[in-house]
Amino acid sequence: MQQSTALIAAILACGAAGAQAPHKLEFEVASVHVAPPPDGRGFRVGARGGPGSPDPTRWLCENMTMFGLISRAYDVKDYQIAHPDNLTDSPRYNITARVPEGATKDDFRVMLQNLLTDRFKLKFHRETRQMPIYKLVVGKSGVKFKESGGPPNSEESSNGPKFDKDGYPNVAPGTMGIMSLNGVARARVNGSNEAMADLAVTISYQVDRPVVDATGLTGKYDFVLSWFPENMRSPAAAAPSAESASSAPAPEGPTLMQAIQEQLGLKLEAAKGPIEMFVVESFEKTPSEN
Repeated sequence: MQQSTALIAAILACGAAGAQAPHKLEFEVASVHVAPPPDGRGFRVGARGGPGSPDPTRWLCENMTMFGLISRAYDVKDYQIAHPDNLTDSPRYNITARVPEGATKDDFRVMLQNLLTDRFKLKFHRETRQMPIYKLVVGKSGVKFKESGGPPNSEESSNGPKFDKDGYPNVAPGTMGIMSLNGVARARVNGSNEAMADLAVTISYQVDRPVVDATGLTGKYDFVLSWFPENMRSPAAAAPSAESASSAPAPEGPTLMQAIQEQLGLKLEAAKGPIEMFVVESFEKTPSEN
């Protein structure tokens, strides 16, 4: 009996010795710098590359704030991020990272999470809060769009002029565009094979609270939604010159709320609901050395 017990203990000890700690998902190389201040000529904000793109092993991020990095790393919407005041005025960052070959999109998010923890000392927790929301519902007259005939052609792009005859941007199926014509911003969503939940997410980026799908529509649909974004102005509209101010047309066209009702037959209803929040406790504005 003693021999059997000793043998079992030896086997367990051998297994423990042979076990390895889980491999930490990290970028092979990551260069992180505070972006230089704007020079008055405009600057580009966004990211490209990484898993699922034509350049899967290289990720380039330009002029992105901590707010944007958290949203991308943890797949949370802007309205889900509760934060100290210093998050809103954080610097913009330029990041160039080499992604290990074969990494998935989920792997990439974990790598970016680890970068924020290691280089910015990001600390956070999650909690559920009751918050004002909008419910996307069907209007009294019913919907004004049809079920989709299939997914959009990924090679298809918008044709014709940059703007249509009413001044709204022409955008490819399945995309959203916001452009400025003579200093006046116009927006369009060209929905193709879209679920109502996806439309709700798109709308939530344009309003002051989360939008949840309560339409009861379970299919995929094609629609076009065009509106004048009252709270969005191009730099030219925000600070027009004397010449542009005299030639720029007055803002005309429906608001987003009006367009949702008039063009889609849907509407937004104010309500309250539970929202999972990503609560930022602290972070360092200056990243640690590369």
